[in-house]
Amino acid sequence: MSISSEYLYLPGLVLVFLIIDLLIEVGSLTALLSNLFFWLYGFVYSVAAETALYLLGNATSPVIASLPKPVLILIAITGTTTVLQSLTFKVGGRKVLDLSQHLEDYRKKVLSSSASLATTYESRSVLSQSRKILKKVAYVPGDPASEARMKQMYAGVMLFGRRDPAKVQQEIAKAEQICSQTGAPFGNEVAQRIAQADLHFRFLLCGDNHLHVSGHFAMQLDGH
Repeated sequence: MSISSEYLYLPGLVLVFLIIDLLIEVGSLTALLSNLFFWLYGFVYSVAAETALYLLGNATSPVIASLPKPVLILIAITGTTTVLQSLTFKVGGRKVLDLSQHLEDYRKKVLSSSASLATTYESRSVLSQSRKILKKVAYVPGDPASEARMKQMYAGVMLFGRRDPAKVQQEIAKAEQICSQTGAPFGNEVAQRIAQADLHFRFLLCGDNHLHVSGHFAMQLDGH
């Protein structure tokens, strides 16, 4: 017995639908796709959608059964969402089993665990980019020349984003204050801040333009 092609690619369409739905809140496709809970969630939806498509394709109503396959697939996916979100069993007017609430709780679990993974991946990315920045300027902790280069890099990156020079100067002073209190290397603190400015970080990796700050601002950095 052969299986119609729509049953084969329907799970893929369901996954695309769920990705669009969840990605708006998660914000990280990598975190979402690496989350086991997401794939289990997709499996449940796919089974329900496959069942809905089968029922629609074999409906007793000739009007429904004769609809084009793409229309039936769309109805199956959207109908599955509607049914699963309102699926409850009642006895005597009382809810005995509220599957919709269980499904919503599981959806929240998918979102929370994906958000946690996104945070972890972001932290790893910042750490990796920070190391690249420190290597790029050949930073040596405690070396005045190295710290001056880090200040110039930070200023160049932030001013590239059209930040207020006075505000940037305050941020550099604040970073120095934090490092003097904690004993952490100044370069590490600044490198992390640069790495978190992702768009600007990509700019600075393109060349040494980030080192060319205005003369007035460079004098402020040197005299700080």
